[in-house]
Amino acid sequence: MADEKTVQGTVTLSHVDPAPAQTWNWLAVNETSLEVPVADAVAARLADGTALGDLMDTEVPDDARGIVMGAGTQATAWVDAGATGRTVVRVPDGTDGGTVTVPCLSPDGTLAQTTVVVGADASAEVRVLALGDETGAATTGSALRLVLDPGARCSVALLVAQGAGQRHIDSLGAVLGDGAGLAIDQYVLGSESSATGVAVDLAGDGASVEAALHYIGRAGQVVDASYEVSCRGRRTRADIACTGVLTGDARKALRATIDLVRGCKGAEGSESETVVLAGDSVVNKTLPVILCSEDDVVGNHGATIGSLSPEQLFYLGCRDITETDAADLMVSALVDDAAATLGGEAAEAVCAWASWNLGPEAAENARTAADLAAGEEE
Repeated sequence: MADEKTVQGTVTLSHVDPAPAQTWNWLAVNETSLEVPVADAVAARLADGTALGDLMDTEVPDDARGIVMGAGTQATAWVDAGATGRTVVRVPDGTDGGTVTVPCLSPDGTLAQTTVVVGADASAEVRVLALGDETGAATTGSALRLVLDPGARCSVALLVAQGAGQRHIDSLGAVLGDGAGLAIDQYVLGSESSATGVAVDLAGDGASVEAALHYIGRAGQVVDASYEVSCRGRRTRADIACTGVLTGDARKALRATIDLVRGCKGAEGSESETVVLAGDSVVNKTLPVILCSEDDVVGNHGATIGSLSPEQLFYLGCRDITETDAADLMVSALVDDAAATLGGEAAEAVCAWASWNLGPEAAENARTAADLAAGEEE
């Protein structure tokens, strides 16, 4: 068990949310590690000398085995081996598979293993809801595997809306065939710590992925995220866009890598991040990377990181808006966006989270945003 350490019912996960191209080790940004509870059955296997990584793909269907998972081998194996719920969904060719909801409830410490295979020219929607309450203390996890056949379409939404003593690990891996499309929307509103990893293999010609991360880091919270997209097919496209607000002494690390693999002629990749630092003690780490071993491709990356300028603060102050008020407004804007975009059960969870974290006015604003969005759809 050289790669993991088990102590009194817990296991330390190494190489969580790893960057595929390791760099600048002294910055400690390549990956993270987490100590998590471990089920008795899993602990027994580790005690017998089984490596945690060997438990990955536990009870996963054959056609989804071997998919690279974004949160890393050990974190995914922890979910796979201790999963309290296992779901396999197959969407027939040319049909609409509807919505697959994956509940990760903090009071139960839910670990969910989900596999969705979307047939040719079919479609599906997946929602992962990592929800908690004000006082709970548990670690939830999701391992989501997606196989998209040629022409398939799939959207994935993640909501992390937990209390200050709760944590969530989210690992997503996807393989896309010719012309398949994947849209990912992730909202990390709050938890003691979150680790979200996404790995997408654009194996087919013309496959594409659009991934968006929206996050809030508040006092004492840790936000960790990793995106890895391999463009292997010709004319593939990858877009990664991240937006966040960090306040107090929150810490955030983001790794985004687009790999333009040899043979992917005509492929395009783009990474961008905009983060507002609204606290003197926040720690922000961003590692945008473009790997390229092919010509006739396009790759762009960049990050906009900053805080409110003295001129902006003066402008706001003239309107009786303090720096704290401005930070609260930016946080509320992300919350409203989550409620409006996700809708339904997720919007109600967003409103509940806003109520106990930001107050009744913020919750009401989020509910109004959700209602307006629902009315526009009708």
